[in-house]
Formats: sequence, structure tokens, C-alpha cells
Amino acid sequence: MNYIAKILEVNYADCEWSLAGNSYVGIIWQDQEIDKPNQSELQEIWDSQEFQDKLNNREVIDARRRSILSQWPTHKQFEALTEAQMGRPEKLDELINYIKSVKEDNPKI
Repeated sequence: MNYIAKILEVNYADCEWSLAGNSYVGIIWQDQEIDKPNQSELQEIWDSQEFQDKLNNREVIDARRRSILSQWPTHKQFEALTEAQMGRPEKLDELINYIKSVKEDNPKI
């Protein structure tokens, strides 16, 4: 994925836009509230440490999500919650411990 798409997805997710191709000219800006960023603004965002940290944290969150869902798919998580409500907390405790270990293995910046 090119840097323009990443910036738009992260910093302008609430705006209406689309991207045709991989260049600035391919940005189709439809948002009425926020002006389309110019090319130098996008480059400045990309070059900023704050944005790179945000990208890294986003990748960490995605890795955590994939790891948790691979071992604890949604239906198993729901089962653990249901059983805990019925007085059997063992599965929920196991889920919580697994989530803690995933967070330790995948720390945010």
C-alpha cells in the first residue's frame, strides 16, 4: 500500500474520499467539512514521528487482534463470558490471561 492511502486511512478515516491509483492526483475528495490536504501536507504527515508511531501502534493492535482471534474466536469468547455469568469463570480467566500475554508480547510504542 502506498503512503497516500495509509495517511488517508489513518488521519482522514472520517472524511469522504476515494483513491484511484497510487498518486496524489488520484485522490477524489468528496468531504464537505474538511478541505483536501495538499501534497506537501501529506508528505509532512508521513515524515512526522507522531504519524509513524500511530502506524506502528495500529500494526501492533492488528497483530494482537489476529493472535487473540486465532486462539479465541468470537464464539469461544462469548462462551467464556456466558459461562462466567453462570458461575464458571475458568474459561474467562484463561481468556483474560491469554489477552495479557498477547499484550506483553506485542507492546505499543
